Amino acid sequence: ATRAAETVAHRLATCGGLTAEPVYQASLDAALARHLPGWSVRRSDAEPAQGALAMAERLAVRTTA
Repeated sequence: ATRAAETVAHRLATCGGLTAEPVYQASLDAALARHLPGWSVRRSDAEPAQGALAMAERLAVRTTA
C-alpha cells in the first residue's frame, strides 16, 4: 500500500472473522491510520472471493472494450 501510485484510489477494505471483533478492529484501525494516513479504510460486506470476481469482471470489460 505504501508504494501505491497517486493515481490509485487510496482505499482499503478489511475482511475476515477477526475484523468483526471490536478489540481487534480498533487496534487494526489505529495501526492503519498511523501507517496509511489519509486512506479510506472500511470493513468489506462482501466475501473476498466476491471482490476478486468483481475485479476480474471489471478488468475483462476494459480489455474487451
